[in-house]
Amino acid sequence: MSRYAIAGKARNVFKEVEDMARMAAEGGGVYYNISPEYHHPGPWKFTAERIKIDRHGHFKKSPFDPARSRRLLDLSDKFECGYGGGSRGTLQFALAVLLDATGSKRDAVAYYREYAEHFLTNSSISINADQVRLFVTLKRNGGYDGRE
Repeated sequence: MSRYAIAGKARNVFKEVEDMARMAAEGGGVYYNISPEYHHPGPWKFTAERIKIDRHGHFKKSPFDPARSRRLLDLSDKFECGYGGGSRGTLQFALAVLLDATGSKRDAVAYYREYAEHFLTNSSISINADQVRLFVTLKRNGGYDGRE
């Protein structure tokens, strides 16, 4: 890995730590992480986790799986990320994140494709639940036009 790639990863980690500290200061929140692991021989396997942060800055990691979102809309039995936001696993992850962050089946089904296309195009992602809820609020009010 080049030093530029390492520096980029370090910036991402520092931003996540700042976000988590801000969440704790504001009473807590939720983060979703997904990242690939290569298993030789074979395809990439994505690992997803849900991280709940309390107001004291303590956090609890738990596996985040597609079971709940599959009961709503069964697109894939596994999560993926990247692939231009269009793979079935990426769409299942978008649906699961929207469903978990908003608690709304209607909003999850209405916006999961667009969310995946705009925000899940990289192979490793960290998502703040507050940002997911903001996206849905903007979509409902006609205020999100596809630009970051």
